[in-house]
Amino acid sequence: MASKTTIEMDAGEPSEHNSAIVFVYDRRRGNAPEKKIALAGLFSYEAFKAKIIEEFGLTQKDHFVIVTTTRQEVTNETYDNLVEDRDTLYLLFSVKQELSAPAQERVDYQPHYDTLVKSGMYEYYASEGQNPLLF
Repeated sequence: MASKTTIEMDAGEPSEHNSAIVFVYDRRRGNAPEKKIALAGLFSYEAFKAKIIEEFGLTQKDHFVIVTTTRQEVTNETYDNLVEDRDTLYLLFSVKQELSAPAQERVDYQPHYDTLVKSGMYEYYASEGQNPLLF
Protein backbone atom coordinates (compact mmCIF):
# COMPACT_ATOMS: atom_id res chain seq x y z
CA MET A 1 0.00 0.00 0.00
CA ALA A 2 1.51 3.31 -1.08
CA SER A 3 1.38 6.30 1.22
CA LYS A 4 0.24 9.64 -0.08
CA THR A 5 1.88 12.87 1.00
CA THR A 6 0.37 16.27 0.37
CA ILE A 7 2.14 19.56 0.75
CA GLU A 8 0.15 22.72 1.26
CA MET A 9 1.69 26.02 0.32
CA ASP A 10 0.50 29.23 1.93
CA ALA A 11 0.03 31.99 -0.60
CA GLY A 12 0.53 34.65 2.07
CA GLU A 13 3.59 35.67 3.99
CA PRO A 14 5.83 32.79 5.12
CA SER A 15 5.43 31.84 8.75
CA GLU A 16 8.09 30.67 11.19
CA HIS A 17 6.71 27.14 11.12
CA ASN A 18 6.99 26.39 7.40
CA SER A 19 9.91 28.52 6.28
CA ALA A 20 13.53 28.96 7.25
CA ILE A 21 14.23 32.38 8.74
CA VAL A 22 17.17 34.35 10.07
CA PHE A 23 17.13 37.16 12.61
CA VAL A 24 18.98 40.28 11.49
CA TYR A 25 19.97 43.20 13.75
CA ASP A 26 21.02 46.53 12.24
CA ARG A 27 23.80 47.58 14.59
CA ARG A 28 25.38 50.23 12.37
CA ARG A 29 24.08 53.17 14.37
CA GLY A 30 21.76 52.11 17.15
CA ASN A 31 19.41 49.77 18.87
CA ALA A 32 16.95 48.87 16.10
CA PRO A 33 14.87 45.76 16.83
CA GLU A 34 15.53 42.55 14.96
CA LYS A 35 13.89 41.77 11.66
CA LYS A 36 12.95 38.27 10.59
CA ILE A 37 14.11 37.52 7.07
CA ALA A 38 12.57 34.49 5.35
CA LEU A 39 15.12 32.43 3.44
CA ALA A 40 12.52 30.89 1.13
CA GLY A 41 13.64 31.37 -2.47
CA LEU A 42 16.94 33.01 -1.50
CA PHE A 43 19.42 30.59 -3.03
CA SER A 44 22.28 33.04 -3.62
CA TYR A 45 24.07 35.74 -1.70
CA GLU A 46 22.94 38.38 -4.20
CA ALA A 47 19.26 37.49 -3.63
CA PHE A 48 19.82 37.48 0.15
CA LYS A 49 21.57 40.86 0.05
CA ALA A 50 18.76 42.31 -2.10
CA LYS A 51 16.23 41.09 0.49
CA ILE A 52 18.25 42.72 3.30
CA ILE A 53 18.38 46.00 1.35
CA GLU A 54 14.62 45.85 0.79
CA GLU A 55 13.73 44.95 4.41
CA PHE A 56 15.94 47.61 5.99
CA GLY A 57 15.18 50.35 3.45
CA LEU A 58 18.79 50.64 2.31
CA THR A 59 20.15 51.71 -1.04
CA GLN A 60 22.82 50.08 -3.19
CA LYS A 61 25.18 52.93 -2.20
CA ASP A 62 24.87 52.26 1.55
CA HIS A 63 28.00 50.59 2.91
CA PHE A 64 27.42 47.62 5.20
CA VAL A 65 28.63 44.12 5.89
CA ILE A 66 26.58 41.16 7.04
CA VAL A 67 28.29 39.15 9.78
CA THR A 68 27.48 36.21 12.02
CA THR A 69 27.70 36.34 15.81
CA THR A 70 31.25 35.00 15.50
CA ARG A 71 32.14 37.95 13.21
CA GLN A 72 32.49 35.89 10.04
CA GLU A 73 31.51 38.00 7.05
CA VAL A 74 28.77 36.64 4.81
CA THR A 75 29.91 36.87 1.18
CA ASN A 76 29.27 35.11 -2.13
CA GLU A 77 31.72 32.38 -1.13
CA THR A 78 30.52 31.90 2.45
CA TYR A 79 26.74 32.36 2.10
CA ASP A 80 25.89 28.66 1.73
CA ASN A 81 28.04 27.63 4.71
CA LEU A 82 27.26 30.45 7.15
CA VAL A 83 23.57 31.28 6.75
CA GLU A 84 21.28 28.65 8.22
CA ASP A 85 17.78 28.53 9.67
CA ARG A 86 17.25 30.58 12.86
CA ASP A 87 20.74 32.16 12.78
CA THR A 88 21.40 35.61 14.20
CA LEU A 89 23.13 38.06 11.85
CA TYR A 90 24.29 41.67 12.21
CA LEU A 91 24.47 44.56 9.76
CA LEU A 92 27.64 46.53 10.54
CA PHE A 93 29.87 49.12 8.89
CA SER A 94 32.87 46.78 9.20
CA VAL A 95 33.65 43.38 10.63
CA LYS A 96 35.59 44.94 13.52
CA GLN A 97 32.88 47.43 14.52
CA GLU A 98 31.78 47.28 18.13
CA LEU A 99 28.14 46.46 18.72
CA SER A 100 26.25 49.63 19.57
CA ALA A 101 23.63 47.69 21.53
CA PRO A 102 23.18 44.17 22.85
CA ALA A 103 21.40 41.56 20.77
CA GLN A 104 19.83 38.29 21.74
CA GLU A 105 20.88 35.04 20.17
CA ARG A 106 18.36 32.26 20.17
CA VAL A 107 19.33 28.88 21.51
CA ASP A 108 17.01 26.02 20.67
CA TYR A 109 17.54 23.08 22.97
CA GLN A 110 15.56 19.89 22.95
CA PRO A 111 16.80 17.34 25.47
CA HIS A 112 17.09 13.73 24.46
CA TYR A 113 14.16 11.53 25.45
CA ASP A 114 16.38 9.31 27.63
CA THR A 115 17.62 12.35 29.54
CA LEU A 116 14.09 13.17 30.61
CA VAL A 117 12.84 9.67 31.29
CA LYS A 118 15.85 7.89 32.70
CA SER A 119 16.90 10.71 35.01
CA GLY A 120 13.57 10.45 36.80
CA MET A 121 13.84 6.66 36.96
CA TYR A 122 17.37 6.92 38.36
CA GLU A 123 16.25 9.27 41.13
CA TYR A 124 13.31 7.00 41.94
CA TYR A 125 15.47 3.90 42.31
CA ALA A 126 18.39 5.75 43.94
CA SER A 127 16.14 7.03 46.73
CA GLU A 128 15.44 3.43 47.84
CA GLY A 129 12.10 4.38 49.32
CA GLN A 130 13.40 7.31 51.36
CA ASN A 131 11.25 10.38 51.69
CA PRO A 132 12.31 13.32 49.50
CA LEU A 133 13.77 16.43 51.08
CA LEU A 134 11.28 19.14 51.94
CA PHE A 135 11.97 22.50 50.37
